Amino acid sequence: MKTFFSSLESELSNSKTVFSREEAKEALAKVEEALIMTPASFYDLGKFSSLKQAFKILASIDCSSTTLTIEHKHMLLAMEDSIKEVAGRADKAEKDKKHLTEKESIKLTLTRNLDGNGIFRNSKEMKAELDALRKEWSEYEAKAKVAEEEAKIVEAEWGRMKHFVSSIKRKI
Repeated sequence: MKTFFSSLESELSNSKTVFSREEAKEALAKVEEALIMTPASFYDLGKFSSLKQAFKILASIDCSSTTLTIEHKHMLLAMEDSIKEVAGRADKAEKDKKHLTEKESIKLTLTRNLDGNGIFRNSKEMKAELDALRKEWSEYEAKAKVAEEEAKIVEAEWGRMKHFVSSIKRKI
């Protein structure tokens, strides 16, 4: 991590681009706007590239001209990767929960069709499909439970990032 930040600082110090305080405030507002969305929505909309410039601006902030500390700046820089990672985890959790919902729908449809069509030839096929679904059911439920827990963790992490951005707005 230290190597990453050292190389980043070196690269930034070699860069001659200087951004104004207003540009830094606008960049922070873009990050804050992204964090207003849910992590999964942010992931679905593919907003990562729109934040790249905002983080570039925030990375170039001269801490001596603000009340930001070097630690604040490092946290902002680490946030770029965190936003991507947390949003990806949220998307996966949403997909896992949706998968269980789809399986529940299939199970209900098969059960309803078997009750209504018990005398038809295709009932054996439906019974076999329903039996296979029942055998895998505990696996689907376990994945959905893990996804639910992951969604809670992701929401908490997203909330912490949101709070951090809000807390440093007045420091720029």
